[in-house]
Amino acid sequence: MQNMLPWQRIHGEWQISLVGNVLIRTFAGNFNDAGTLACYEEFKEKAPKDRPWASLADGRFWEMSTQSALQTYQGMRDWAFENGCEHIVFILPSKFHKIIVERETQALSDPRYHLCFDLEHACEQLTTLGFPLSLADYPHTAFAEKARRQYGETA
Repeated sequence: MQNMLPWQRIHGEWQISLVGNVLIRTFAGNFNDAGTLACYEEFKEKAPKDRPWASLADGRFWEMSTQSALQTYQGMRDWAFENGCEHIVFILPSKFHKIIVERETQALSDPRYHLCFDLEHACEQLTTLGFPLSLADYPHTAFAEKARRQYGETA
């Protein structure tokens, strides 16, 4: 990636961790195609290969993505469901983001896809779905605090 042109540089920040059977992806900023693809590759590497799992997409500090990056996200979602993911819970930063995600990814057409606006509700939803996660289990607190300071919360 050293020879990337300026418009090919990765835009967007993220951390991905596996906690029990929940793959947690916390992301922040504006994402371009290169950032979305790099995050997707790490997501695939860290996903469990030997058991059912769920995904928590913590987008509280996500600003937006290009339209093509949003389309790439559909592929990430489809890959997850084809590779053992039983549910995706996506925390959105605002109702505006919810409209964009619904329009660009047809998120609500799949009952395994759940949208919410805060971490507490996401943990409760995952637990109800059979993938226990508490606020204390959340591994990206320092990253989320840095992102909150840098990007703010839009909800």
